[in-house]
Amino acid sequence: KCGLLRNARDLFDQLHVRNVVTWTSLITAYANQGHGSEALNLYRKMQEEKIMPNSTTFVSLISACSHAGMTNEAREYFDSMSETYEVLPTVEHYACMADVFGRAGLLVEAENFLRKMPRHPNPVAWLALLSSCKARGDVERARYSANRIFEIDPKHIGARMMLSNIFTLAGMWNEAADVIQEIV
Repeated sequence: KCGLLRNARDLFDQLHVRNVVTWTSLITAYANQGHGSEALNLYRKMQEEKIMPNSTTFVSLISACSHAGMTNEAREYFDSMSETYEVLPTVEHYACMADVFGRAGLLVEAENFLRKMPRHPNPVAWLALLSSCKARGDVERARYSANRIFEIDPKHIGARMMLSNIFTLAGMWNEAADVIQEIV
């Protein structure tokens, strides 16, 4: 977490026994520090050692792809979770994929992807899309994403603040005020 990847790698290399936790920890460290390609290389080495990935491994892999702009690879990892490894996607995986598409500017794909998501009583994935809508200035998709969140949590402060900011940036002052008014 403190960015000392060389030290982490040295410790990892000294381990006599490596398991899914140690591999995933190192993959996560590289992904979080913006070294997506190295994170994916570590995953390939993990596979060579016949270590089975788990749900957390895939969150880290998809996140690494997101930060590295590797949309197609992220989709392949997402698909392989259930098809190859029998790991069922969670809301975190869907949120990571929404982030992948959103960072690539593929908001339509992100929305369509989330529409296929099994019902999860958790706004995390829709928040990822809402954040991308803010970055891209997509007001209507932002409104749709926020409404999905409000179906789960009508007073979700984070979503209300973000939607209000999106409306404000678009010069939609009345809408911005109305969204915030719903909090009180």
